Amino acid sequence: MNKCMKLLNAATTAIRDLYSGYPANEIVAPSGMGAQAILRDLVTYLRENGVDDQGAWDCDATEGIAVRKPPVFQPFTLVVEARPISEYGEGPNWAAFTVTPGFIERLLKLSKLCEEQGLESVSVDEGPDLWDQEDDLRIGWNSLRVYGSDFWFEARPKHADYNVETSSIGIGDLASVSVLSTEGAGFRRVGDKVFYAGDEDAIDGLIALYEGETCDECGCHTDEVIGCPDGAEVCQDCFDAGQH
Repeated sequence: MNKCMKLLNAATTAIRDLYSGYPANEIVAPSGMGAQAILRDLVTYLRENGVDDQGAWDCDATEGIAVRKPPVFQPFTLVVEARPISEYGEGPNWAAFTVTPGFIERLLKLSKLCEEQGLESVSVDEGPDLWDQEDDLRIGWNSLRVYGSDFWFEARPKHADYNVETSSIGIGDLASVSVLSTEGAGFRRVGDKVFYAGDEDAIDGLIALYEGETCDECGCHTDEVIGCPDGAEVCQDCFDAGQH
């Protein structure tokens, strides 16, 4: 029985007992004894799930119970490490997706669903905005998997017998970094993007893979640079134009 049903069961029993004449202080609630305890349990559950009663349930028994508000922040792009789930398979090095308040709220709800229903994990039909090498590998069949308090994206290259997936990210960590505009816990902000990897060295490598090489002449980012006799490294266009 999930948490909601357990609470409804306790509340129904409490109302029946009160109707039958039982003293209020003998009512049994999940958190203790008394009618005030069952009322506090009910209001806590509802407000923690975003139900705003505008103070209608306020009394001594419900003092201090806040309504959980959805996170508020400016959306941003998160770039996360990715890999093939095969020692010999080809796969992306990263995936990028947009983090919005709605996305964080959905992750929290899916995590709560796992907890209340006793599920190991839950998957929904959703993928990142872009996988590295997405067109070359023809990556599809995307899903978002929430495992307790963590989440990741997974997919499959066409004609492959293995999946690819992003690194697992803590939902609470992402929510904190999003709302507080901070770094740490594997996150680093670079310009208008946030990068996530397992450690500092891995983040450096991830940023280099995502941004590619930089042309010494025009400053553009490219997958490949060409070394020149004077030591400069330039893109194909600058090389063809006779630079350096």
